[in-house]
Amino acid sequence: MTRPHLPYSRDSFGILREAPLPAKLYTMMFPSFLGIGAQKCATTWLSHNLSRHPEIWMPPRKELHYFDYRIKDPRTPFALFRARLHDNYHGLWRMQARNRTCSYLTGKHPLRNAPWDLKYLVPRGSDEWYAALFDPARGRVSGEITPNYAVLNDETIAHICKIMPDVKIIFMMRNPIERAFSHVGMYLSKRAVRDAAEGKYLEHFENRRSKLKTDYLLTLERWRRFYPAERIFVGFLEDVNFYPGRFLACLYRFLEVSPEVATRPSRDRPNRRAGRGATIPASQAAYLARTYHGDIERLDARFGGYASFWRFCAERLLEQPLTEDVSYPLWESPMWVEWTRSQRPRSRPDDGELQSGKLSNLLT
Repeated sequence: MTRPHLPYSRDSFGILREAPLPAKLYTMMFPSFLGIGAQKCATTWLSHNLSRHPEIWMPPRKELHYFDYRIKDPRTPFALFRARLHDNYHGLWRMQARNRTCSYLTGKHPLRNAPWDLKYLVPRGSDEWYAALFDPARGRVSGEITPNYAVLNDETIAHICKIMPDVKIIFMMRNPIERAFSHVGMYLSKRAVRDAAEGKYLEHFENRRSKLKTDYLLTLERWRRFYPAERIFVGFLEDVNFYPGRFLACLYRFLEVSPEVATRPSRDRPNRRAGRGATIPASQAAYLARTYHGDIERLDARFGGYASFWRFCAERLLEQPLTEDVSYPLWESPMWVEWTRSQRPRSRPDDGELQSGKLSNLLT
């Protein structure tokens, strides 16, 4: 396993200290915002719509994977290719290189993006390399979205804070039951596993990394150690579904670009499927409700609103044995109607008020 090469070193007492930044980094233009996930929470939809705003520049590629992969290895991807390594980083680079080459050969992507792709794929990763990827922004607000950043450790987030102290953070959330189910469905479909057995799903539900990606409060706790709540935007998938235009306008104000000049939201609302139709199997829904019930209780205590609906779903799924599969997403199930009728009128989502916004405004 390759030893990480983060910009840290240990002093004579063995204490981990960050190396000083090169002087040139202080004059380079890093992105204005980072989308850190969570995975399967409409980040692709979000990236596409942000890129359509005339005051925002987004890279031609959605996920740059610098702070989770490229920062850890100083070698060029070509050196990794020659070494025939098969770790996650090497596999990711090969997939990106192959897909991008095919997209140019088939005309899916314009050739004008080829110089940027070469700059992304060929050099070794470094802070200077990362900043240079945003040169085409030319003064516009710029950013990137890599959902894996949600699970970065404190050392890496500290480094991000050092080179980008003023960057804004965007974090998307959805019902943990749905996120976990959608994540496993995507994972298995990418590996061409069709009609996977029940045990295969349960095995992946227990995966430590899957659980970590669903631990929203841990993610927010880590990032808040380095960034104030005013610089963190928390979005709820329900807002994206019910009020996509208003959701984007709220996010544009957070990014300090004009909501008035933005185009209408494009594409359908976030993909609701997990590769297995419009339901969650009853046994899996109950299993996930049991697994994430404690996390959902803490989210409800912290945020209320949609998180209260998540808790309502988890408790309904645990109250009695299920005889039928559950509609997916859960806001399309009868539980949504039950929950909205049980809320005080001012708390009902159909009042049209967004819950998404700055983290500083959401904490209860």
